[in-house]
Amino acid sequence: MVKTVNKLGLITALLFLAACGSTGVIPIGNNLYMVDAHGGSAVQTASRSKKNVLIEAGKYCEARNLMMNMIKMKAYDGIPGQRFPHTELTFECVSIGSAKNHVSPDIKVEVEKLP
Repeated sequence: MVKTVNKLGLITALLFLAACGSTGVIPIGNNLYMVDAHGGSAVQTASRSKKNVLIEAGKYCEARNLMMNMIKMKAYDGIPGQRFPHTELTFECVSIGSAKNHVSPDIKVEVEKLP
């Protein structure tokens, strides 16, 4: 009985960890990148996945002595029984001090709320 409970706990923990994740940074063009992250529960909002993609993109550019410039972000809240929350971020890495390092009115942020 104890071994069955331990196995069930391990399987549950692994499934939870598998449900939380990121694609990692994916090159999609000339100095253009995408990262997608999703949450571990359909009852969560997309706030955690938004935070995760921004941190991951920032670290990616910082490792290259550059700064992350957001191009577009789409965030989707979780809907129980339908989907987990997730966020898609498209960005570029620009030199620190570049004229692009400002909040552009062209940045598109979309958030789909729970019904």
